[in-house]
Amino acid sequence: MRRQPKWALAPVLFIALACAASGDSLSGEAATPVEATTDDQQDDAWAQRTLTDLERRLQAATRIEIAFVIESEGAVTSQLEGKLAWQRDGALSWTATGSFVGEPQQLELRGDAQTLETLVAGESRWTGPRPPALIEAVVIGLTRQGLLHNLAMLSAGRPPDHADGGVAEWVEVVELQLGPPEVFGEGQARPLEFAITVSDQPVGHATLWLDDRGLPIERRQVVNFPEGQMRVTERYTGFVIED
Repeated sequence: MRRQPKWALAPVLFIALACAASGDSLSGEAATPVEATTDDQQDDAWAQRTLTDLERRLQAATRIEIAFVIESEGAVTSQLEGKLAWQRDGALSWTATGSFVGEPQQLELRGDAQTLETLVAGESRWTGPRPPALIEAVVIGLTRQGLLHNLAMLSAGRPPDHADGGVAEWVEVVELQLGPPEVFGEGQARPLEFAITVSDQPVGHATLWLDDRGLPIERRQVVNFPEGQMRVTERYTGFVIED
């Protein structure tokens, strides 16, 4: 078994325990004009349904393509960009380049209906049968923790967390709130905020911004470590879905 460098292992363990987030708004102002309606003041049950429907839609999709840009600062620094694409029960490709914890990164996860492989700097680090819950692990990782978590896993040559099953029980969300539309760039987006627990331990809060299709366009996080905070912004600059 290949020995992993310390810089790769430590952040993976930190992020596994504390991928949490803040609920800061990007603009701080409501879209104008927007009048308060029943739909804009949904209770926690409606917010939970929004997330559940999103996760089910992504897992059931025929094809997904996501382009992303990720930056983190503070306790763990990173600058990564790349593309994640998969077909249901078929080909999967996840590539990212940039830096993580001050080290240059060239990361790749690739698979088909039978096999999966991780590569770091073009070198194979892990190969094996395709895990049975791979797509679920990728989707739940995206919606509840953000892509950076599994990219940290990949930087250590590991496949997505809990790809063998149980990810939805391992990382859970509570206290969901769905806000009204707000100005977001040249359009509008709705903030979905929630608290996160990992292995039944509270780790923080997240804000996931959803466009008019109900798909993620940005996520902002603040992760609290003993060494200090990590602040993360994930932008999903392209999101193609075929249901």
